[in-house]
Amino acid sequence: MFPNEAERFLKEQEGKQEYPQKLLELLENNQEAYEYVKDYPNRESYVNQPVDLTADYNGESVPLLMQWDQRWGYNSYGDGMIGLEGCGPTCLTMAYLYLTGDTGMNPRSMAEFAYNGGYYTQEGTSWSLWTEGVTGLGLSGVQLSLSESSMKQALDDGGLIICSMGPGDFTTKGHFILIRGYDDKGFFVNDPNRRSNSEKQWDYRRLSEQMKNLWKISR
Repeated sequence: MFPNEAERFLKEQEGKQEYPQKLLELLENNQEAYEYVKDYPNRESYVNQPVDLTADYNGESVPLLMQWDQRWGYNSYGDGMIGLEGCGPTCLTMAYLYLTGDTGMNPRSMAEFAYNGGYYTQEGTSWSLWTEGVTGLGLSGVQLSLSESSMKQALDDGGLIICSMGPGDFTTKGHFILIRGYDDKGFFVNDPNRRSNSEKQWDYRRLSEQMKNLWKISR
């Protein structure tokens, strides 16, 4: 159910130009981003402030980070903001933290790494980030076949999977998610745009209908 505050907020913005249209569209599609969207006029109080991820990472599980977290979501990524365009760097940050334990990296610094390395395009994050790009972080990335067996093998080997998703449950255009494990009920997902998607398990058939490409990321 759409929260009353968010619904009122969107109605109040009709005919105004205080907020970029893309931000309002984000909120229309994702109520979880309410605080991020609402606080946009105060973005300068967050931009380039120190980010401490020690509380987000417990050393055992893959941390779940949101691209629209106010700590970095207002920072730029190419022509846009991390909160709107930064699913790729946010996924890579989650993988990097889990595989290395280095909490000095965060989605803001990862977005800078991707942009400075030439892995940002007008269409979003380049797929080459997941192969040649990750080597600059001391990681290894290889493309996988879109089969269930290859996904399970990659996870069994201790890797994580970055998945490029087409329109469906996760996006209307294109989006990156991280797959961190599986059991007999399905795959465990970290979606950098929706916590609710990350609280579910997803069967292979449902995911495969939307998957465009897969990469195994490992140390």
